[in-house]
Amino acid sequence: MTTRSTRAVRGAAAAVIATWTAAVSHTVGGGHAPSLLLVLVVAALALPFAVALAGRRSSLLGLALIVGGAQVLFHVAFASTAHLSGARTGHVHVRTAPPAGGRAASFVPEWDMFVAHVIAAVLTFAVLAYGERLIRAIARGLARLVALPADVALPLPFRAGRAIEERPGAARRLALTSNFSRRGPPALVVAA
Repeated sequence: MTTRSTRAVRGAAAAVIATWTAAVSHTVGGGHAPSLLLVLVVAALALPFAVALAGRRSSLLGLALIVGGAQVLFHVAFASTAHLSGARTGHVHVRTAPPAGGRAASFVPEWDMFVAHVIAAVLTFAVLAYGERLIRAIARGLARLVALPADVALPLPFRAGRAIEERPGAARRLALTSNFSRRGPPALVVAA
């Protein structure tokens, strides 16, 4: 892969991993589960930033700050659209605003939500910081298991044979028992 395509793959993987861990942690932390459309939109919005950051060699502290900031932004995106899920039931024809001062209107998470997003940030950080090295190490190990040593030659069974001329009548038998067929339409068709 080229450098540009490698950056794109790394960035896409980072965007998907960060969005997925944020969505799961937001749901586990007590928030409404974001819709699939919202998760896809957030991942698409995160993609250009992730691709831009994938090519840079940042320190672990820089990566931790980026992942932490991304979790905050994901929480805000998921929390700000949580009150819109009531229209899916079919019983409500008008979307209602969240109650003033209610948890759905608050962008400051409670402790369970905070802990869930911190766990997601740590998981995302670990995957982004060490995941590629782990995948390459696993691939190298599998390649060693599959590859045969080049200096080992497999013994082939050997049986000395005789040439056709040495066998009496072998050439005649070979000509008579060959797959060559003389069947087919007659060479001359007589009209009746």
